[in-house]
Parts: sequence; C-alpha cells; structure tokens
Amino acid sequence: MIVCKILKKILLNWQTDADKMTPRLKKIDLSKIVECDHPDIKVGKNYLAKIYGEMHAGKFSRQWYGLNFEAVYDAGIQLNSKGWQRLYEIVEKGERGGKDKK
Repeated sequence: MIVCKILKKILLNWQTDADKMTPRLKKIDLSKIVECDHPDIKVGKNYLAKIYGEMHAGKFSRQWYGLNFEAVYDAGIQLNSKGWQRLYEIVEKGERGGKDKK
C-alpha cells in the first residue's frame, strides 16, 4: 500500500517540500521498440515498468539479442516480450530530464 501511495504522488507530480527530493518519472514510448532495442533506454539507469499488470523496478542490461529488464524472473524479461504495458525512467533530482527548479 505504501508503494502505491508513493507512486501516485510521483505520477501526479505534487510539489510539496518533501516531494522536491522525490524522483520524477519520464515516460518511455513503447511504440518505439524495434526488435529488442529502444532509442530512449539507457543501460544501467533505473526504470519502473508495468509488465503483465504488475509493477517492477529495475535496470536494463544489453545482451546478445538486445535489451533485457533485470527485475522480472530470474533471467529478466526481454524488451520485445509480450506483456509490457508501461515504462518510466526514474530521474533523480538534478539529472538531465528531471524537473530541477530553484
């Protein structure tokens, strides 16, 4: 339940003092997947994904066949697998792409 509340706050982009330190989510367009690759996904960055109706946080690695999300199952899940519903890059405050206003 606490995870749901935190995700809701991030998604709604609330601007309280506590939220100024909260990471932001940058939506990744899944329609840009080509085979098992995506131009906006960076290996080693943190991502939040909805796969088969469940939320997972993890990182991508590059394998011989393309990108693999390491947070699902023992071997991870390939980017071109069925079941991907949403994908967000977790952008920490101060990183490029984040909303770092002073």
